[in-house]
Amino acid sequence: MTYLQVLSFASQPEKGPVAARAIAHLNSALLSPQCLLLTHQPHELAAAAVWLACRDVGAKMPERPWWELFDVDREVLGFLAASLNSIESLVRRRRDEFPALMGGKLSREGVEEELRVVTGAETEGV
Repeated sequence: MTYLQVLSFASQPEKGPVAARAIAHLNSALLSPQCLLLTHQPHELAAAAVWLACRDVGAKMPERPWWELFDVDREVLGFLAASLNSIESLVRRRRDEFPALMGGKLSREGVEEELRVVTGAETEGV
């Protein structure tokens, strides 16, 4: 939120979608198979989430290299943006692979059905 405030995206109501998208990108980092939360610093993740959010909603970023203000290398910013952006397609692919598990509620029946499909075996009494 501090980065959004510094870049004037948090103080204006019409720019609210930027904050919501940035938070969504940070939440999706929890699903990252690259373990981004363990391999990168919080300030780097925040800068990448802000950049992606601005791109998503079409908000205009400063002309100057704003990421330097937050002590983030341009290469790291690019890598994290690409990684965070790829998480959505990963989740979509997993949802298609395991529809009973990703369909909303996780249930015992759904897990048993997926085990039957994946292993080709009966799992009665599991």
